[in-house]
Amino acid sequence: MSANEVLDSLLDAMPDSYQKTIGFPTYDLLAAVSLRLAETDAVIEDARAALDPENLTGGELDRYIYPRSGIARKAATFAGGVLTVKGTGTIEQGTLFESEGGVQFAAAETVAIDGTGEVPVTCRADGTAGNLPAHSVTQMPVTVQGITGCDNEAEMSGGYAEET
Repeated sequence: MSANEVLDSLLDAMPDSYQKTIGFPTYDLLAAVSLRLAETDAVIEDARAALDPENLTGGELDRYIYPRSGIARKAATFAGGVLTVKGTGTIEQGTLFESEGGVQFAAAETVAIDGTGEVPVTCRADGTAGNLPAHSVTQMPVTVQGITGCDNEAEMSGGYAEET
């Protein structure tokens, strides 16, 4: 209900023995109250809607379902894999690698590379965005001294979107 509708309802409920026109105390006080009641009506309507599980999403749905059934929503996971890195240098944990499409992967641990070496990586975005085919992660957005190239010889996998 809008504030004007609430005000009209309050004014109708007042006896006609009171002066209810604009500028008189009855009208002015009820107008102030109607603003607050309109906000309260909206909060109550939201709470009423939340009582029906069909209207719940996200965390609200989790808080409703888990205590009643013990079933928890499966959280999103991050894709990962192994990169073959060429050169001589150290790949620090957190070093970024990237696909041509801009999907970024971070080194999961610090690895010293001498010639070639394998670096475990994890996608920075959760869900299926990081599930990429072999030979797709070939770029480094920030160069590392002594490192000349990278490639994922196997597919990147394991990324799943949050269960709805």
